[in-house]
Amino acid sequence: MKRKEEEKNKVSSLFFMSKLHFILDDELPGGVQIEANENGIIKNKTISINDFVRSITSSIDGVLSLDYVLPKNCIRFFCKGDIIGIVFTVDKCIAPAIHKTFEGNNTFILPYPNLLFITYYNLISCKLTSSKVYALKESSGDNPELFYFPYGNVYDDGKICYGDNEILLKKQRLDLATKEFVDVFLSSPYNGDLYQLNNTAYFCSLADLFKELNNKQKFPEEMLTSTKQNLSDVIL
Repeated sequence: MKRKEEEKNKVSSLFFMSKLHFILDDELPGGVQIEANENGIIKNKTISINDFVRSITSSIDGVLSLDYVLPKNCIRFFCKGDIIGIVFTVDKCIAPAIHKTFEGNNTFILPYPNLLFITYYNLISCKLTSSKVYALKESSGDNPELFYFPYGNVYDDGKICYGDNEILLKKQRLDLATKEFVDVFLSSPYNGDLYQLNNTAYFCSLADLFKELNNKQKFPEEMLTSTKQNLSDVIL
């Protein structure tokens, strides 16, 4: 027990050093490798992902106490002050979509490509402060090329528009909070706002795109339009 406490203190002390480098890798024995530079002396430590998150947040005064279980497909996690950032992917899926028009609402069953989300939460207010979404192709690698989200409710830079909705960290676990976040995003109705003709190679209206893809089992990747950016271009 004493040895375990000493190990925890060693890890926590690393976070007060001026220069840190984190490597998040499922193939590492512990999950996260920490490289700290203290006056020119390099120190390395490998810990579990959950211990890593707890060590970061324990150094922040007044933050919400959470059970830091990260989402299944988390590929980046970072923290600055009382803001945490989570980058994660969602596998391609099929989901119902509501298209709101002046004539009424139409429901479609649409295929979604693989998606990448970048979310920022304020741990004091428990609010989602910013979020982005991009489409991915299969086998995208460690620094994937980013494609425009094909439908609507998303700005050109990937930022998600929620209208008057307020997204809160209602769940105590980050994996559950991100799942709820994705559920809200996928269930939000579309009305054509922020949709651009060049969102896809179909180059058609949103209504025509929904009709074309309705009940399709898979989103055709060749129809995705590149943002001409990679993941490293949009996150620190």
